[in-house]
Amino acid sequence: MGKAELQGWLAERSFFKRDVRNVVATSVLKQFKQVEPVEDYKRIEHDWNHLLLCASLLAQSNNEAHQDTSLRIAQHCLNDGSSRGQHKDAAAVILDCLGNRIAIELAESRNIIPAGIDERLPPPLRMDWTARAMEYSLALNTDKILHLNKFQRSFWDAINESDWLSLSAPTSAGKSFIMSNWISHYAREHLESTIVYLVPTRALVQQVEEDLRRCFEEANLTLSIHVSSVPLHSSIRPGVANVLVFTQERLHLLLASTNYEMQITSLIVDEAQKLGDGYRGILLQSVIETSLAANPGMKLIFAAPMADNIESLIEQDQLQDEPQRKTRAISNDAPMVNQNLLWVSHVPGRPKEWNMDLILEGEPTAIGRFVMRFAPTSTSKRLTFVASALGGNEGGNLIYVNGAAEAEKIAKQLYGILPPLSPQQQLEVAGLIQLSRTVVHQEYLLGTVASRGIAFHYGNMPLLLKSEIERLFRANIIKYLICTSTLLEGVNLPCRNVFVRGPRKGRNTPMKDADFWNLAGRAGRWGQEFQGNIVCIDPHDSKVWRLPAPRIRHKYTIQRTSDEVLRHPTDLIEFIENGTPRTTAMQRPDLEYSFSYLVSTQLRFGSIYNTPWTHKLPNGNIQDLQTMIENICSNLNLPASIATRNPGISPLAMENLLAYFREEELDPQKFVPIPSESDQAVLQYTMLLSRINKTLGPVFGHAGRTYVLGLLITNWLEGHPLARLISERINYLRRMDRPANIAKVIRDTMADVEQVARFEAPKYIGCYVDVLSFHLKSIHREDLIEPIKDIALRLEYGINSTTQLSLISLGLSRTTAVALAEIIPNDELTEFECVSWLRDNRQLYNDLSPVIKAEIETSLHQNPESF
Repeated sequence: MGKAELQGWLAERSFFKRDVRNVVATSVLKQFKQVEPVEDYKRIEHDWNHLLLCASLLAQSNNEAHQDTSLRIAQHCLNDGSSRGQHKDAAAVILDCLGNRIAIELAESRNIIPAGIDERLPPPLRMDWTARAMEYSLALNTDKILHLNKFQRSFWDAINESDWLSLSAPTSAGKSFIMSNWISHYAREHLESTIVYLVPTRALVQQVEEDLRRCFEEANLTLSIHVSSVPLHSSIRPGVANVLVFTQERLHLLLASTNYEMQITSLIVDEAQKLGDGYRGILLQSVIETSLAANPGMKLIFAAPMADNIESLIEQDQLQDEPQRKTRAISNDAPMVNQNLLWVSHVPGRPKEWNMDLILEGEPTAIGRFVMRFAPTSTSKRLTFVASALGGNEGGNLIYVNGAAEAEKIAKQLYGILPPLSPQQQLEVAGLIQLSRTVVHQEYLLGTVASRGIAFHYGNMPLLLKSEIERLFRANIIKYLICTSTLLEGVNLPCRNVFVRGPRKGRNTPMKDADFWNLAGRAGRWGQEFQGNIVCIDPHDSKVWRLPAPRIRHKYTIQRTSDEVLRHPTDLIEFIENGTPRTTAMQRPDLEYSFSYLVSTQLRFGSIYNTPWTHKLPNGNIQDLQTMIENICSNLNLPASIATRNPGISPLAMENLLAYFREEELDPQKFVPIPSESDQAVLQYTMLLSRINKTLGPVFGHAGRTYVLGLLITNWLEGHPLARLISERINYLRRMDRPANIAKVIRDTMADVEQVARFEAPKYIGCYVDVLSFHLKSIHREDLIEPIKDIALRLEYGINSTTQLSLISLGLSRTTAVALAEIIPNDELTEFECVSWLRDNRQLYNDLSPVIKAEIETSLHQNPESF
C-alpha cells in the first residue's frame, strides 16, 4: 500500500474518525468554558502518541481534508493539558510540515512550548526541519527573508514563470502578505512599470493601499515605488514604478481618459469571483478585456477564495493574432487555521438553556449545553444573547446582521449587557468616540457603545471611522463588532467567533453557501488564534433560515454575469427591441450594462464576433445580437467615445439626452452645471437631476427627493464634512415640520453620500456632461466646457480643490483631507507641497482628532520629502 493509499485508508477508519471527533469536540469545549459538556465528552482521554503518528502521516498528504485533520490534532495537542512536552514538540513538527510556522511562533509567544524547538529535535528531525526552512524561506534582495507557507511558496514560483496566473486560497492563507511582497520585488526589478491592483470596494482600496505603503516603507522603497488610488494620469509618475489601487469604476475612468491606450505592465484582480457580481461584474470584465487589448503582453493575476474553476479565468480565449501566454492555475485550499461549525438551539420550554452541536462531515453531534444570563423574551434578542453568552469578555467576536439599522439595535442590546472597558482601554477607545461625534454627529450611537467595547461596521460609514474600528478590533479593544455584508467584500478582518442567525445578503435575499463560507472564513486569526468558530443560531427554524443552515463547506463555481445574460439572451433581446425602457433598466441593471458592454465591444472591435468569448455561446444568440447591435451603432449620432466612456448607460438613453439638448429652446449656458459655491447651485443641480430622470432614467426619485439630493450633491462638491451634511439634513426636515429621527437621518445621509453622491451622481452626471460637451462643440460653445470636465472625479471624492485631491493622493481619507483643507490657505498645493506643509505646520493641526493626526503621521512616514 502506497503512502497516498495509506492516508486515504486511515482517514476513513471509524476508530480514527471517532478519535478526531473527540479531539475537535474537546478543543471547542476548551474555548467555551461556560458550556457544560454532555456526558460523552466529560472524561475524554487522548492517546497522543497514536494521534500524532496519524497526524504526521496526514500532514504529508496533498488532500486538504487530510491536512485539516492533521492541523486539528496538532493544534489541540499544543493546547490540551494532558499532552506532555515531547507531545507538544511533535505537534510543532507537524505544524512545520504543514508550512505553518506562524502557529509555532504563536505557541512560543504564549509559553505553550519553549523557544528553540529545532535545538531540541533529534538529528534526523532537525535535518528535516532545516530542509523545510530552506524550502519555504525566500531571500529577497532587500536583505529580507520571508518565511512562507506552501501556498505562498507555490504562488511565488508560479508568478515568476507565468504570464497569466489564477489562484484559489482560503482567507487565512496569507495571500495579501505574499502579494504585497511580490509587488515590491517586481517593482524593484521593473522600474517604470505600472501595476494595477483591482479590488471591489473603496474600503478595500484603502486597506490594500495602506498595506502596500507599509510593505514598501519596510523595504525602503518609498522613493522608487509610487502608490496611488486616484484615477488621474498625473498619478503615474515617470522614473519610478507605479502601483495603482482601484475599483473597476476608477480603472475605467482612467482608461477612458487615455482613450483606452494606457500602458499597464501587470493587472491583479483580487476577489475575482466578483466577475459574477451583477452589473459591476460586467464592468469588471470590460476593464480587464480593455486593458488586455491595449497591453497584450500584460501579466494578469486572478485571485479568489475557494473556487472550483479558477482555471477558467485564464483560458486561452484570445484572438488568433494575439500571443500565446504561459498560464498557471493554483488551487491550494489547505487551512492555516481550523474552523469549527457550531449550531446552537434553545431547549424547548427553557428559554435560558441552549444546546450546542458540532457539525462534522455534515452531521451534528451534541457536545454541550449553556445557560444564558437573561431569557431572550423576543426573537430579536436571540442573536445578541447567544453572542454575549458565548463570547464573554474575551473579544474577537463578529456578529453578522442584515442591515445598518439592525446593527445599531444589536449594539444597543449589547450595551445593556457588557461592562464598561477598563480605564486603560477607555483611553484607547477615546479617539474613536471623539471621531464619531465630530465626523458624524454628537448623537451617533457609536460614540456611546464604544465605551463598552462595542462597535458596528457597515458600508456607508466614513472610511477613516471604519479603519479605526478595525484597528481597535484587531487590538482586542473592541470586543464585539456588528457587521453587515461589507465584510463579504474582502475586508481583511479576522476574528475568533462569527455569530449568524438567518443571514441575508441584501434586504430579502437569503445568503448563499459561497457568501456564507466567505463570511465564515473570517473565523480564526492566523498568528493570533489556533482556531475559529462559526456559530449558527436557530439552525432548524426554516422561517429564520430560508435556505437550510450550511452543514459542509463546498467550493463554488465562478460564473461571469455577462455569460449568464448572453447564454439566455431572451430578456436582453426584448430589452433592446423595446428601446431599452428606463423602468426596466432600473429594475434590471444587468441588462443595461450588458447592452452597453455589447455596444462598446462593437464600437471598439468592429464586431462582437471579434471578441474572445463568443465561441462559448450558441451561434444563433450571437448572430441575433450582432445584427441588432450593428444596426443600433450605425444610427448613433453620438461619437463612439461617449458610448464607451459611460458603461452601464444605454446609448439610446444618451441619444434621448442629446435630443433634449437640441430641442429645448434655452440658452446653452442654462444646461451647464455651475460652481457648487454659487448662490443658485442647489436649484440648478436639482434641475439637472430632473433632466437626468427624464432622459437617462428615473435614477434620482421624485421632485422632493431631487431637491434633497441636489442640496447634498452641491454641499458634497463644496467639500463639506459629513457632520455638516447630516446637520443640514436634520435642519431641513425640521424646517419642513417633518419628523427627524436622528439615528435614521444619520444612516440615510451616509447612504445617500455613498450610493448617490459617490456612485450614481458621478456616473450619470459624468454622462450628462459628456453628452452636453458634444452638443456644445456642435454649436461652437466650447468655452463652456472647461469648468465641468472633471466633475465625475470631484463627485466621487467630494472635493473642490487641488489641495484636497493632493492630500487624498498621499493616502489620506477624505475626512482628513477636508479637515486639513480648512486650515491650509493655498487651494492649489501639489502632493510634494502638501508633504512639506504638513511637516512644517504640525502645530496648526495639533487640535484635530487623535485618529486624524495618527493618519497624517502614517502618511508622512510613507511619503518621502522628495518624490
